Amino acid sequence: MADIGNIDVRFSVDGIGDYEKVVALSEKTSFGDQTIRLLSLDGLIASKRAIARPQDQLALPELEMMRKARDVARGHDVLSLPTDEPAPQELIDHSEADLEL
Repeated sequence: MADIGNIDVRFSVDGIGDYEKVVALSEKTSFGDQTIRLLSLDGLIASKRAIARPQDQLALPELEMMRKARDVARGHDVLSLPTDEPAPQELIDHSEADLEL
């Protein structure tokens, strides 16, 4: 197996909460021949916003642009979504694999 870097395994995430809340803001994805859960883009934004470290604050504008691009690709009106709140659940429920960017 190739070296892919560090993997952070957590049972709670700052800004989101315990395992059940993290699962609600995660998405299933394939990793090799395994299916794993990763924090969704909306979950990552919520966590980085809550942690508020300088490096997290620097990452937020790019993550917000990624979310808007995703939502536009899905045909959602991004002008009606406030940027300081997570996207509605119906936006979170779709897999990133649904996008054709």
